Order: sequence, then C-alpha cells, then structure tokens
Amino acid sequence: MSDIRVDGYKSISFWQEDNIGLVVLRPDDSSHLETSHISELVTAIGTAAMDDGVKAVAITGLNKRYGTGFNFGDRKETENLMEYCGALLSLVYSIEKPIFTIVNGNAIDIGYEIALLGDVMISSNAIEVGFSSSYTFMLGGSITSSRLKNLERGRAVSGVNVDIAYNPENLLDNAKKYITEHFFFDYPLVRRRRMISFRESLLEEREHFFKRRGTQIPG
Repeated sequence: MSDIRVDGYKSISFWQEDNIGLVVLRPDDSSHLETSHISELVTAIGTAAMDDGVKAVAITGLNKRYGTGFNFGDRKETENLMEYCGALLSLVYSIEKPIFTIVNGNAIDIGYEIALLGDVMISSNAIEVGFSSSYTFMLGGSITSSRLKNLERGRAVSGVNVDIAYNPENLLDNAKKYITEHFFFDYPLVRRRRMISFRESLLEEREHFFKRRGTQIPG
C-alpha cells in the first residue's frame, strides 16, 4: 500500500475508494500505536458517516503494520486516551454504515481490539492476532470479541480468531470484493444488538484499566 499523507491527519490516512471510506493506520516502526491514532479514527469515521458517497468504512494498516502495542503518555494523556476510546465506541455503535477491518499485519492487544470493531474482520492468514494474557481492554473488547472462539495470540484462522482469512497476496482485492458485495447487509442493526450493553461494560473496562495501571479513576 502506498504511503499516502492526508492533510489534517498525522497518525492515519483516509480517503474514499470505490465507495469505501478507507482508513489506514500508520503505526511506528515497531507497530505501536498512540493516542492520536484513536482520536484521528474518531474524526475519520465521523467524516465517513456523513459522506453520502461512502457506503462502508474499512480500517487497515500501512505496509503490513496494523498494531501490536501502545505508547502510553503521562497521566493526563492516558485520561484523554480513555475519553477518545469512549467516543470511538459511541461512534461505532451509532454509525449507520457497515464497518470492516482489513488486518494486513499482526494485530495484538490494542491492534486486535481495533480489528474487532469491524462488523467483519477480514485478515491475512499469514499474521498473528489475539490478546496477551496481561492485556487490559481499552476498546470494548469484552463485548466485541464474544463472536469468536479463541482470543489467545496465534495465527489468524477463519471462524476462530478472525471472521475471514485470505492469502496475503490477494488480501486487499478479496477484501474489497467482499465489502462491495455486502454494502447493504444490515450490519449496523446486528452490531447494536451485539453491543447493547456496551456502555456499562465500557465503564467496567475503564475502571479495571486504571486499577491495573495503579492510578485513581478520574472523575
């Protein structure tokens, strides 16, 4: 995938392609993400939600880097991060368009949680996905992961830890074909039913997150 820079974005790229609002995560060389990735996801998905030319949203990574860790800042930035996480989940819950994730690189911990935000997670079968045993949910993973059988780190397998896994050579073409064939499937309704209690779960995840980091929950 080309390294396309988009005005107004530092940590992602975003454009429309064949009626798909394509959001590209730009992690660092270690495939780590930071707060700006989450805040810019909110902006990009919100923009796609209001664009009549966009029939579906797809989130992928740049050059086989998706997300395997997170660079935490100071306490204030961490508080902001959790606010952005809440905003992103609220947006995902409410958007009336299908959301797909095209996982073209290892998706571990926070990367896997982002991938799980998709109504359908379309993955390369040559990558690793899942949660580390010590990981603390940040993005509603306690709910979004419920449709899958195995959440431990391992090779991506269709119906086990991702929804669909393709060979990496044709991943993007196969993913785009699948997405265009499912523009009008009622994923938003299914998503809302699955996430009906996500607000309560998010509050519990937030409390657990700050406890695990040894800091007081902000008021």
